[in-house]
Amino acid sequence: MTTSLAADDVDLVRLAREALESGRLDDAAAAIDVVLADAPEHADAWMMRGVLDLQQARHDAAAEAFARAERLGADRRKARLGAGMAALGLGERERAWSIFDGVATEHADDPEAMHWLLCAGTALERWDALAARLDDFVARNPAQHAVRFALAAVCIRLGARRRAHAHYDALAAEVPGFEGLDDLGSALAAD
Repeated sequence: MTTSLAADDVDLVRLAREALESGRLDDAAAAIDVVLADAPEHADAWMMRGVLDLQQARHDAAAEAFARAERLGADRRKARLGAGMAALGLGERERAWSIFDGVATEHADDPEAMHWLLCAGTALERWDALAARLDDFVARNPAQHAVRFALAAVCIRLGARRRAHAHYDALAAEVPGFEGLDDLGSALAAD
């Protein structure tokens, strides 16, 4: 349920978004405050408040802003990703894993969801579960080289060197200049 805004508020939403994107956090905060004062049920303004709070390491406030944005009808995927990032910032790794796992399940081919699932899984050292999720993703999205790279690293953590080598070989063949590939090769050569 996004509240309709007056033309001035629409301009403020645009200005807030531009300020956030360019790192002008004080300008973004001022514009968001005005929009929320005029339209406290504006879902996108709450999303931007959550992003601003994340950027200012106010993770509790960010979690509340993303939850409110979702309740008000903001893009569920984006709101859930924001909530997961806030949970990570609060050190709530299990909660973050649960949130990101849900997003990755709903959006199985979303590389951003996989990135954040990887962050939470790495924090939890949940290597088996990560390997399974990343493997499925790479099977459906073989051109997602960053996820394949992450999968190779997870396989090394698991001691699954043959699987890690297979992913390394695929990357070396498809994107030989991929950043970090030399380090991955060195890690595989060790032992």
